[in-house]
Amino acid sequence: MMTSLPWLALAVGVCMNALANILVKAGVRDGSRPLLERITQDPWYILGMTSFGIALIFYSYALTKIPLTIAYPIMTGLGMTIVATASWFWFGEDLNAAKFIGMGLIFAGIVLLVK
Repeated sequence: MMTSLPWLALAVGVCMNALANILVKAGVRDGSRPLLERITQDPWYILGMTSFGIALIFYSYALTKIPLTIAYPIMTGLGMTIVATASWFWFGEDLNAAKFIGMGLIFAGIVLLVK
């Protein structure tokens, strides 16, 4: 059971990192206010920065047992997939066939790295 804790920590780190990026985007969307005001006063932005800190803690723990050559591609690849999907859903950003193919290739690469 103890050996699964680093993988759980990595999963939490991935999710918190993706959430952080989404929250930061939500916090800076209002272009009617100066950026400095948005990043110091917007609750979504502040939650995003907090989420980055939490992600770093969990990711750091995961790195104590998982090789960086495995953890980093998982963190970035899966995080990118979560962010791309959430950005399409919440922000109306483009999610086309090429992006789906790219995400599939990234997932395939992660599977190969973990084996």
